[in-house]
Amino acid sequence: MSKLGINRITPSMLTEYESCPKLFYYRSFLGLKLPQTQVHFVFGNAVHLAIGNIYEQMDEHDLWKHAEIRIAKEQFIKTFTLEALDKDELAFNDELKYPTEEERIKKFEEMRDDGLAIIKSYWDIKEDLLATHDINPVAFEIPVKIPIKHPETGEDLEIPMSCRIDALNYDGSIIEMKTSKAKYDEVETRNLPQALSYVTVRYLQTGKIPPWLTYIVMRKGMSAKSKERIQVLKYTYEEADILAFVARIESILE
Repeated sequence: MSKLGINRITPSMLTEYESCPKLFYYRSFLGLKLPQTQVHFVFGNAVHLAIGNIYEQMDEHDLWKHAEIRIAKEQFIKTFTLEALDKDELAFNDELKYPTEEERIKKFEEMRDDGLAIIKSYWDIKEDLLATHDINPVAFEIPVKIPIKHPETGEDLEIPMSCRIDALNYDGSIIEMKTSKAKYDEVETRNLPQALSYVTVRYLQTGKIPPWLTYIVMRKGMSAKSKERIQVLKYTYEEADILAFVARIESILE
């Protein structure tokens, strides 16, 4: 740690370094607080909590027979509030973007309605996700901090990996939930540092490669009736993928 100047490596730090080493130096190494908005993080977190509520309501035998979408929507509304966004000065207090209070509230209401539409779209296909993709998460928001052990040499890299897995499926597979305006590229997504980080840390924790990793991408800014709001990408990985990823991390640390 004293040699590298950082005490952990995260998926976002790896992504940041590969896209712009200078940005990594300023933000992750020097720790400078650069202007950035958190509004989409607040929005995504509220959607994730609502989706988690859908599975909290799921019964082992009757599935969603007695569940109510109202409860999941209430969870979203409770989390995605003007008060939460007020803490993000760049997001909703920018006079250039929202010169009047009316415009600020209008933008918030548009995002809130979009979030509710995403939850409705997910609710409508939850049985299909279970039947077709075996989606049945049992744990959400799992924090992980673990030494990165080289699969071949058994030696630890200089610093540990730190990340937060969105959800673990009942069979030990990984579920990553994203809100996005655009579709995710099928090939590019498989090789993202984020996806490979989750697979690697689970391998280090359990000694087994997860059965698969599923990305559930919930599309923003689309018609509420659109059937394309929910995109599912499902990947399997091998030990060769983990070896290549650890080498990728070693190269970045070097």
